[in-house]
Amino acid sequence: MLTIEKVIILKSVGVFSRTPEATLAQVAELLEEREVAAGQQIFAKGDEGDSLYIIIEGRVSVPDGERLRHTCLLYTSP
Repeated sequence: MLTIEKVIILKSVGVFSRTPEATLAQVAELLEEREVAAGQQIFAKGDEGDSLYIIIEGRVSVPDGERLRHTCLLYTSP
């Protein structure tokens, strides 16, 4: 994905919406794209939180004990 595409996606995330584009371009250079297959675990409860995940396409299931919550951190089409 091109840096400009990453900037556009970042700009659509609430926490980054007012961040200057020049700053977002710097952040975009640090981003690591990761494709995850359906059903693949990304992280587990209790893992150290050392990453921010922005879901560009698809959805994420977050099981919490006996409940299953479905959440979509970000859904957009590039």
